[in-house]
Amino acid sequence: MTDPERPGVAAILDAWQAADGGVEPVLLRFALGTELGGALDAVAAYPTGDRWTLVTLGLTELGEKVTQFPDISGYGFEFTMRIPRPRPTTMPPEWARRVLNALAERMRAGADFGPGDWIVTAGPLGGEATNAPLTSLAVTYDPQLARIGTPNGSVDFLTVVGLTAAEGAAAQQAGEVQSIVDEIRARDPLLVTDPSRPSVR
Repeated sequence: MTDPERPGVAAILDAWQAADGGVEPVLLRFALGTELGGALDAVAAYPTGDRWTLVTLGLTELGEKVTQFPDISGYGFEFTMRIPRPRPTTMPPEWARRVLNALAERMRAGADFGPGDWIVTAGPLGGEATNAPLTSLAVTYDPQLARIGTPNGSVDFLTVVGLTAAEGAAAQQAGEVQSIVDEIRARDPLLVTDPSRPSVR
């Protein structure tokens, strides 16, 4: 994809399209984009077999360079998330976009998320009743795509992984979440947020 006015968007979409086997994304745009004060411009959703791969657009510099740090684009990362894709679904569920937008809103309000962090949610992820087993999120490096370069600086991808109540409680007790993420990764290398998966704790 070439977009001379938004080279950051083009770099991210091109990298993910290559990583996901050339699949064209569905772009889920927000009515209030970042230029008007919104947390995100859009979420790119890649339909890959039995899963959706979601990638935020808006925590990095999508158009022209505006920050003073030439080597890093915006916050330096975008969020990703993988969720099941029941066929023949053509659009990802709205709750996942709500989760990613809420995280971006918290970033813009001053939160500083990074690998090894976890977030306890007020209820099921995205307020979706079918997600009742999942009540918190872990943040780790994306298992599929590493740092990329863009005309506006480097971009990392941080994936968010839904945790069960027992997994979240174990993280709270231990004061760390990476060991739980590693156990989930041993069963599912792509770290799909699936409310039907067995808890590792």
